[in-house]
Amino acid sequence: MVNKVKQFCLMTCLVMLFNIHSVLAADFTATVDNSVVNLGQGFQLNLSLKDAKAKGRPDFSVLEKDFTIYNSSESSQMMIVNGDITSQKSWTLVLMPKQQGKLTLPSLNIETDHGVLQSKPIVIQAKASSSVQNSPDATQQKAVYTETKLNKETVYKNEPVLMTSRLIAYQNISDISLEDPVIDGAIVERLAEPTVQEMMLQGRAAKVLQVQYLLTPIKAGKLAIHGPVFNGKVQLNSPQPESMDPFEMMRNFDHFGFSGFADFRPFSLTDSTKTINIKPAVNQLQPWLPAENMTLSEDWQGLQSAKVAEPITWKLTISAKGLASAALPSLKQQIEKSANVKVYADKPVLNDALDSDAQTISSTRQESYTLIPQSSGELALPEIKIAWWNVKKDKIMYATIPARTIHVAAGAVNQNNAASSLSTEPAKTQTASNNTDLTKSAGSATLPSWVIPVVATLAGILISMFISLILLWKKSKNLNNTPTKTTDKHREDSIEKHSTLTIETAATLDDLQKVIQQFAQDKLAMPATSSLKSIHSVMKQRYDMINCQVLAEIEAGLYQKETKQIVIADFKVEVANMFNAVNKQLKRTKKQTKMTESFQPLNPN
Repeated sequence: MVNKVKQFCLMTCLVMLFNIHSVLAADFTATVDNSVVNLGQGFQLNLSLKDAKAKGRPDFSVLEKDFTIYNSSESSQMMIVNGDITSQKSWTLVLMPKQQGKLTLPSLNIETDHGVLQSKPIVIQAKASSSVQNSPDATQQKAVYTETKLNKETVYKNEPVLMTSRLIAYQNISDISLEDPVIDGAIVERLAEPTVQEMMLQGRAAKVLQVQYLLTPIKAGKLAIHGPVFNGKVQLNSPQPESMDPFEMMRNFDHFGFSGFADFRPFSLTDSTKTINIKPAVNQLQPWLPAENMTLSEDWQGLQSAKVAEPITWKLTISAKGLASAALPSLKQQIEKSANVKVYADKPVLNDALDSDAQTISSTRQESYTLIPQSSGELALPEIKIAWWNVKKDKIMYATIPARTIHVAAGAVNQNNAASSLSTEPAKTQTASNNTDLTKSAGSATLPSWVIPVVATLAGILISMFISLILLWKKSKNLNNTPTKTTDKHREDSIEKHSTLTIETAATLDDLQKVIQQFAQDKLAMPATSSLKSIHSVMKQRYDMINCQVLAEIEAGLYQKETKQIVIADFKVEVANMFNAVNKQLKRTKKQTKMTESFQPLNPN
């Protein structure tokens, strides 16, 4: 009995010792690969659970207060050495500090079959990111860094500054993203998408990602400038150690394939802040235009043949160096000062580009105007002048186009009216004079007495034969064409009615243009898509006496892009008058055609 009690006590002690050993063997630890890091530099946190079975995974959300979690991985392994079985479960996280200073990785808890286990906290020293380029001992710092350059250190208000930022990598990089800078006191514009080049830097092959920005200061004083933030991952190659855990080796092989035990770490880098001096604007210049150079140029179309009511195109171009196109002024107010001319402005065309040295911006602003003279004679156009500030010479300068006088000839309608009024009396005088001459000639001529009877007889015979043939031909033609004429007349009336209704219901210049195009197709046999300019040209050739000035005015109105009061009712009245005049002329032409057809040659071949 005593022996049984002793055996029971011994077994109880052995079980307790085994449990105590098991509890003491279970362990949950946390380690980092680098406790001193830079802002924008990632580091690795390794968590290891030994000789215990996890019932879940640690709660990593407590890390997000001071750190950004980029990725995490999980692995398990079991080993048997001399009959002893050991197990291990690991978690690997890549973290990046959110701020500089001393930061603490808090304790992490995990629930296991041995209860809740806890890791120890770890202190991380986060330094300013500007030290990345100047610390050659860190592998990641040598692998990738950024640099930012400005083309000017002192500028005037509104004078643009060109900022060039580069990401330089000596190792493979991936998952690159870019955060454009936001600068208080300046307008920031990215000039183009980033470019990637491969080049040799300090004797080493490097990949360079470059992006350029245009900074426009909007207030005087000191301006603090920081570059963009480059985010991504960089590949770090680590030498193979003398002895490596086989499970660790397999994990690296599976994750990176044949990359040679590589590791990818995230980065978020920017260059150090730079400060430039912004000088104030000169008060007497409005608008304020600081530039290295500025010129004005012009181009004309239709200037040499200017006529009343016919459009003339005037293109003005402002060219500037060292100033963005958005800052160039409009010339419209100076153009509209001209009298006796209607002015219609097209939408301006802006363009920005870098010079060949990629360090200075050049810009242009092109404005196009349609001028329609309202009266003949001399048309005076004012001087076009822009005052700007030369930033190199620090003085006011001017870009000018001198005043110009254009000779405007009378339009086709005015010329014809004037010609007909001036030629009436001379024509009458000439007719009377010709009649007098003919009378004198007739009186002075003497003919034999037999000539007149013979000529009269022959003429009567010829006229009788001619009339008989015409009557026969006309009768056969009427029999073949009577239905067609009726149909054509019905179609003409319906088209005219349709056109009139369309004119009345037209609400815009586009509608009125379609009515005119339909009319030109029906009446002038022109394509339905003919331009108003083409219709105007055809009408002037065919119907010189009809006033078609409204076509030029409607075309100019269609060119007009900016808001301006247009009275479409006046255009509709003029179009209706023009249609009526054309219809009347067509009817007269048909009558003349019928008369001409009545006297067709006897032998047309």
